[in-house]
Amino acid sequence: MLIRKKPTEKSGLEIAIDEVLSDMKGFTSDQDEYAVMVDQLVKLHALKIAERSTQFCTEAVVAAIGNVISVVLILEYERLHVVTSKAVLFIGKLR
Repeated sequence: MLIRKKPTEKSGLEIAIDEVLSDMKGFTSDQDEYAVMVDQLVKLHALKIAERSTQFCTEAVVAAIGNVISVVLILEYERLHVVTSKAVLFIGKLR
């Protein structure tokens, strides 16, 4: 599971989106300037999505590598220390 931390400060892209949104409050939806601002907002959101898809969380990568290493260690231990069929029979008698 990838867990992303929210940055404490806004990026330049988020600041630009906020500025466009605040500018849009002064216009109505039937004005030409409003349509231009909507186009800019759509472009800025597309850039934000593209920027987000290129980032990755280093903590998630470290956790994934740790999980793979633990699985490999368990498999290697089981390969070296095989439980024989007779040992399994003794475990059943102890109950």
